[in-house]
Amino acid sequence: MARVEHLHRRPIVTQERIAADLRKLGLGAGDRVFFHSSLRSIGYVEGGAEAVVRAFQEVFGPTGTVMVPTFAWEYRRFEVLRTPSQVGRITEVFRRQPGVLRSWHPTHSVSVWGADAAELIEGHHLMPGLGPDSPPARLAGLGGYVLLLGVGHNRNSTIHVGEACANVPYWGRTWPVPKDPVVVVLPGGEIIDVPLLHPPGCSAGFDAVGPVLEARGVVRKGFVGAAPVQLMRGQDLIDVVVDMLRENPAALLCSNPACASCRRAREILAART
Repeated sequence: MARVEHLHRRPIVTQERIAADLRKLGLGAGDRVFFHSSLRSIGYVEGGAEAVVRAFQEVFGPTGTVMVPTFAWEYRRFEVLRTPSQVGRITEVFRRQPGVLRSWHPTHSVSVWGADAAELIEGHHLMPGLGPDSPPARLAGLGGYVLLLGVGHNRNSTIHVGEACANVPYWGRTWPVPKDPVVVVLPGGEIIDVPLLHPPGCSAGFDAVGPVLEARGVVRKGFVGAAPVQLMRGQDLIDVVVDMLRENPAALLCSNPACASCRRAREILAART
């Protein structure tokens, strides 16, 4: 049983435990993964986010590839080396590690460590952040996994890739696109202007993919520390999303009447009927 740190009322989890739990899921050296995470969900991690990052690097090794989202949603100025990730402590710590490469996309950058890093992020700023040739899509095409560590499908960015691959009518059309390009400062100090293309919409309804993944038997569940995890092949996930949207283009829209993105998506779909 995990030790419990009474001050924090959470189980104490070590780097070794995290690595062992990842291996228990069937992950190992040479694999590729895109993971979304909540540090708090794991428990009280000895060594904090740095220990989580080290555990992933230990398990996947230099022949493997680890990708995390380092989204920033910077609509005016994005500095590849300096703008912090806005999607969790683990992602911010990860992007600062030696050998990690960050893509140049101003709103939906990813940071990657390992054998395929340069190939996966090449040209990301020239395309939709979560489009059909984006880094998560490329990783899926190489047989890579998606891992949800203590978070749900509402944080599962590869579902947006599935929307793009399905070419659902509302894709990239539910949020207003800034007229002016974003100023991007590259790692070498060069400055370029990057237009934003097809921004993704709402993800609050994405839990709808869960039952379909389970029915097809393409999702593995377990724990890393105290955090519930879901593991799936990226391409299996994209295939499920495409099939769902071809049957019902509104399948992944949320039910919140105040959601402007999903309201706009329904208007676009209604205009097509």
